[in-house]
Amino acid sequence: MIQSLRTAGLPSAHQQQFLLTFQSVSYRYQQADQSVPAVENLTLTIPIGSFVAVVGPSGCGKSTLLHMASGIMPPSAGQVILHGKPLQGLASNVGYVLQQDGLLPWKTVAQNVGLALTLKGLKPDQIQDEVADWLKRTDLSRFAQSYPSQLSGGMRKRAALAASLINHPELLLMDEPLSALDVQTRILIGNELLTLWQRDRNTVLLVTHDLEEAIGMADYVVVLTARPARVRAVYPIDLPRPRDLSLIRLTPEFQDLYSAIWTDLREEVLRAHVHHP
Repeated sequence: MIQSLRTAGLPSAHQQQFLLTFQSVSYRYQQADQSVPAVENLTLTIPIGSFVAVVGPSGCGKSTLLHMASGIMPPSAGQVILHGKPLQGLASNVGYVLQQDGLLPWKTVAQNVGLALTLKGLKPDQIQDEVADWLKRTDLSRFAQSYPSQLSGGMRKRAALAASLINHPELLLMDEPLSALDVQTRILIGNELLTLWQRDRNTVLLVTHDLEEAIGMADYVVVLTARPARVRAVYPIDLPRPRDLSLIRLTPEFQDLYSAIWTDLREEVLRAHVHHP
């Protein structure tokens, strides 16, 4: 029987192994003349080098969690702690990958991928070498001088990943990064993302509506409650790595995990529908 960790924290031998901590955070936003809770008294710890996926009902506050982790939206109450220090303002050394690729249409693939390094003021030769390396890793070398409009959806997504990862972020925040792709391309790009992650072992916090994607990619799957979001359960994903997303979902271990997590998630989805039809 699959057992979740019925606590808000992920296991770690020592607090210093945590890169990111949400400490009793709440967030409320204004809607007309009323204050609406999106996240309420949520505590969650993210170990260094881990891949954590967050699932929950639509509109439960998953993206709000990422916004707080980046410093874009400070919590209404509680603290976001990064590297043991309360986060104040925008977080440094954090990458953010959204559903839309965010590539600048007037710049080439190479220019988009190297933009973060250009803004940091690195020397042109160094930027060129780094960009060439990341284009090779993401199989885009032939398209270095192409523009985003000339790329397929999968290629644009690889370019966006390269543009985020070239800066070697300690924390990579991902908000439904593969949802706009067809099923086959999602699997291919997902496998490429795992390959890139396993090389550098950034800490990843992924928000997704796709439970199969969450289980296939993550070390832990966090299930959030219906709005306002709290942590309902944390499931360790003890599937061997490296993983092939097209094959891992066919294993009995994967199916057992899916069944157990879906039981929790389904209850929250139904509860969200009742309260927020």
